[in-house]
Amino acid sequence: NNGLESNFHIFDSILHNLDYINNLFLNIGFTEIQIIKIINILKSIPYIFKLDLSNITVDTIVDISDLLSIDKNTLHKILTEKTSNIANEQIKIVYNNSELIEVCDTFAMKLYEKLFTYIVDNINILFKVEKIDTLSTVGLLDIFGFESIEPNSLEQLCINYTNEILQQFVVLLIINKLSPIRIVY
Repeated sequence: NNGLESNFHIFDSILHNLDYINNLFLNIGFTEIQIIKIINILKSIPYIFKLDLSNITVDTIVDISDLLSIDKNTLHKILTEKTSNIANEQIKIVYNNSELIEVCDTFAMKLYEKLFTYIVDNINILFKVEKIDTLSTVGLLDIFGFESIEPNSLEQLCINYTNEILQQFVVLLIINKLSPIRIVY
């Protein structure tokens, strides 16, 4: 969020192809309610990444809280302050701009991570994929899939994570000689 990354292409791409995404999820077996929640979370992430003290307004908080279906006051407190209990007394600390940016970035990344996991888990359930015993799984890392960039952005993280999933998928296909597909993360 520190100004070095102003465009999140992955989210732009998703949000500009909502009809396709909606149909894709419907065909896989997601419900309308699940799809609406997924899309709303995806819509909220770029807003959260762009927050700082200069633009965290009541309207912005209301927009994000509506997308996430959470109370606006709770969201505002999560993003702007920390409460600590010290000697049986509650101390409220309001974040400065850099702390607020860090909290918002972390919150947005966690939202994306949880959403991605939710989607993969649901696809596995819908396709009745058996859970793989993690003790018998070997993970391979394609060292050329990760770029060494000074400010590694969420976009780069998403690309790297997706590359890693695709790498595991290909390895599984090769190991299983094109037997039933399993999605592993």
